[in-house]
Amino acid sequence: MIEAITSYLSNYVDHRCKINILDDEDKAHIDLIVDDKIDIRFDLYKRLPTYKNISLKASFFSSVIEASILEERQNEFGQGFIRVPSSADDFILRYVEYHEYYAQRPDKIKHIEYIESFISDLDKKMALDKLHFYTAFPKVAYQEKTRKEKIAEKISYYSDMIHKAKHLYHQGGVKSVVSKIKKKLG
Repeated sequence: MIEAITSYLSNYVDHRCKINILDDEDKAHIDLIVDDKIDIRFDLYKRLPTYKNISLKASFFSSVIEASILEERQNEFGQGFIRVPSSADDFILRYVEYHEYYAQRPDKIKHIEYIESFISDLDKKMALDKLHFYTAFPKVAYQEKTRKEKIAEKISYYSDMIHKAKHLYHQGGVKSVVSKIKKKLG
């Protein structure tokens, strides 16, 4: 598939355009860059990615393929037909990306904004039903801290408090330290 897409896109490469390919184990990105901006991005999944913060049933991958829609796309270089996920599957894929990566990449909020603006209420309901069927949150095993970890945590906490008190003392003197302590205590 990568070869077919790059072969097709190579017909349009000129001094303004280039093709970038990122080929990983689970997925590939093929970008047509026009004037140093992504004009078209193909996200090709070779298999269902493994996520840490959310679990997807393996059957979701084939469900996305089966429910995909053939769409006509056009830009300044011409037109073509490509398969894209259904609205419900697009919703799920964007939600999963947001959920998995938002802590490291706050720009992933764009997926939620897209869902809110472009997907109809009916599609959202179907997508939520499908989301609940195909996903689960991983079970988090509680692990008791060792005595050593608890002591290290307390040392770190009190060390931070001492540094904060020193900083406050240098900024405003003893009076500001005492005032802050009184405020915290009650």
